[in-house]
Amino acid sequence: MTTRPSRIAPTALRRRLDALRTDRGASVTEFSILVPILLLLIFVLPQFALWYHARQVAARAAQQGVDAGRAYNAVPGDGADAATAFLNEMGGSLQSPQVSVDTSGPGEMAVTVRGSVTTLIPGIHLTVVHRAEAPIEDWTP
Repeated sequence: MTTRPSRIAPTALRRRLDALRTDRGASVTEFSILVPILLLLIFVLPQFALWYHARQVAARAAQQGVDAGRAYNAVPGDGADAATAFLNEMGGSLQSPQVSVDTSGPGEMAVTVRGSVTTLIPGIHLTVVHRAEAPIEDWTP
């Protein structure tokens, strides 16, 4: 027994082909929307990683400076020297770093590290600032 082809099949096929014809150019539109988003992700994610790394380097340099400057019998410049030495060891992770030491508080000292982040995206200038504070070690008999 043979089955007779249904008349619905050609009609459904025709509708499907008509629907595909109306979708002409849709892939170009989708592509033109997705490409800028992908390019943005390609540049923003590494830029975020560079910013985060620079932030961590500044935090560690400030902490190194405080640890060296607050030690018993430390010279006031020891904190800045230790922070600068750490920044030099890191090989330029922070662009044009500036280290400042503040000992104006009674028995307290603070080291502030400021610098620029390496940028991949033109026109963006990111700055990282980190401050570490600690009491100055003192011996009391």
